[in-house]
Amino acid sequence: MASCLVIQPIHVSGLERLQDAGIVTLNASAPDMATVAREIVGSTAAITRNAGLDRPAMLVSRNLVVLGVHGIGTDPVDIDYANEIG
Repeated sequence: MASCLVIQPIHVSGLERLQDAGIVTLNASAPDMATVAREIVGSTAAITRNAGLDRPAMLVSRNLVVLGVHGIGTDPVDIDYANEIG
């Protein structure tokens, strides 16, 4: 079953679209990377805003296949490492 860790809040309509597609949404309890690294394990997708996603969090998210950045820019995401792991 697909699951998406929502690192920072997004509009309820976005959550409804994910849920309508059969994706289980999980809200991170805090947007810091230590918390995200603990809570992302097992998720197949993640959505972040300005909190991003760093290498240590991606290292433990072995099932992650989709990373969405809600907003403009990808500066807070380790894009090089994301590309490296596919």
